Amino acid sequence: LDKKKNQSFNKTQLSTYLQLGVFSLKENAVRYKSKIMKIYNSNNFSFLINDYSKAGKSMFKVILGPFENNEIAKNVADNLLELGYNSILITMEDN
Repeated sequence: LDKKKNQSFNKTQLSTYLQLGVFSLKENAVRYKSKIMKIYNSNNFSFLINDYSKAGKSMFKVILGPFENNEIAKNVADNLLELGYNSILITMEDN
């Protein structure tokens, strides 16, 4: 008897995003997201607010993406920089 077990592994899918800012107040993150969305309007990517806890304190990241690859993300980062907005390239797990 062949007792092969079908095992399913949860493979983590990582996606590339641009982190545009981190805030301790959600209202500030929402305000910043709205401000950038007015200046850099793109139907190709989503502006999101990702909340997380750091040292027991809630924090709110404003992120843009996901991007198909790092090159596209870097091009968007360059465009944002020309408009006066810094960003950093990050990878995050897709849910």
